[in-house]
Amino acid sequence: MHKLKHMIRSRWSMALLLSAVFISIFGVFHPYPYDNVQTRWALTRQMVEHGTLSIDPYAEFTADKAHFGDHYYCDKAVLTSVAAGVIHLPVHLLSSVINLPEQLPRYLAERLLIGGSFILLLLALARSGKREGQLEIIPVLALGLGSILLPYSTLLYGHVPAAFLIFLSYCFQKRKKYARADIFGALAAAVEFPTLLLFIILAAYRGRAYWKPSRILRMAGFLIIAFLPQILHNWIAFGNPLTMGYSLEATAAFEGMSHGFFGFTLPTPGSFYLLLISPERGLLFYMPWVVFGFLGFFKNSARAGEVIKNTPLPVMVLAYILLFSSYYMPSGGWAFGPRHLIPILPFLALGLYSFVRGSRSRAFIVLVLIIPAMFQAYLGLFGEVHLPVHPFENPVPLPQWNICANMLMNGHHSVWLADLLIPVIVLLLSLYTLAARFSSSRFTWAGMLWIPLMLILALLSAGRDWGGRIDFYRGILAEHREEYLLASQYYFLSAKDPTAPAIVGEKAIWCFEQASASAIQEKRFPE
Repeated sequence: MHKLKHMIRSRWSMALLLSAVFISIFGVFHPYPYDNVQTRWALTRQMVEHGTLSIDPYAEFTADKAHFGDHYYCDKAVLTSVAAGVIHLPVHLLSSVINLPEQLPRYLAERLLIGGSFILLLLALARSGKREGQLEIIPVLALGLGSILLPYSTLLYGHVPAAFLIFLSYCFQKRKKYARADIFGALAAAVEFPTLLLFIILAAYRGRAYWKPSRILRMAGFLIIAFLPQILHNWIAFGNPLTMGYSLEATAAFEGMSHGFFGFTLPTPGSFYLLLISPERGLLFYMPWVVFGFLGFFKNSARAGEVIKNTPLPVMVLAYILLFSSYYMPSGGWAFGPRHLIPILPFLALGLYSFVRGSRSRAFIVLVLIIPAMFQAYLGLFGEVHLPVHPFENPVPLPQWNICANMLMNGHHSVWLADLLIPVIVLLLSLYTLAARFSSSRFTWAGMLWIPLMLILALLSAGRDWGGRIDFYRGILAEHREEYLLASQYYFLSAKDPTAPAIVGEKAIWCFEQASASAIQEKRFPE
């Protein structure tokens, strides 16, 4: 009877958790998409609406672009844009019959493609954790509401679909369904090129006896098919199927792509700190629960070497972190957390199953660490998701507070489709799910140890003197959203910094004039 009651409670909690994720994805929209999303969506629109690969009409709105001949092109992996095109095509045809809201096509493409991938990923993770009819909710809670996948599931990036596809590849390989593993691994690599490393590591763990000529050819065939859209795009746009957009960057901001192998050189201590520990982009700061996800890989064995020999997960995680520690832009540019590491997060969540199994106190530790992760994920979801870097590779200090929270309190946030009702419902569902799981855990002081460490890191970051630059970047973000009055206030504050260039004051005046003109227009022509 107790086992049945626990199973019912777990399924109820899982349903509420997935409802919170669903409402988050469909109830929130980021109207200004920034460079990465702008480039992908530009390609989707141009293919569907005009039958061309050139993104010339949108080139002025993004720095993320390739230049070849007299035209601008998408410099990204194109499979995400192609998949979005499948969704956009019927919407575009419908728009020729009835008037649709301008932002609706991108909203639908992001929710169905990116948000849908995230929900399917959470279901796959939940299925992977079933043990003897019971369903442990902590790993799904950590990944679903306590990770940067949540805000990124609302934007047209390739990170979340790539995470879903490479996780499916692992799941099928574990069940020895290698053909399906090859299909999803190849698709993951085509969506996000660096995940090819994860796929190679996965394949390497099949052992020598597996590799026969027919199987090698099958894998190669799947990779060619998955990369076919990219090959055709490169051939048509650049005249060579092997020429990548990254080698034809149009702006100086991305000239680092020409160093090493498309920007990958050697890892540095500074990159490790930024990517793992720093409050600005650190994996352990944004999602401290990943520590115990990694430890979970080793829980069932006393010998680390034996674990590494038998499972690819620790090698995949460490190799991917090492890879992006050698990238010329480990911050990910204007980003929320370590976005490049998103494909390994499902595997770290998977490790939580082993870590919490059979221990109420370990469950308590992980739940405590999920709380700050959830808080930060919600700041990115409901607030500003694009956290600036001051050229070059110098992110705004403690951006969760200086950008997300401060601007949220000043009225700058994502679009909430049902106004305040969306964050209220999501927060209530999240708190109920957390409380239900806390009630079956056991308190331990060990769960409190991470709090002072996070506070120390946060204070060290917040103590950095940035003068008026923080207000300057707040102004940029507000101006992008056409919040001109708010932008002018930020720019005026920034202009008080004696080191601020004259253009800051000029932007303050211009934004104030725009806000005044808008106010006069609204007064003259009220809705």
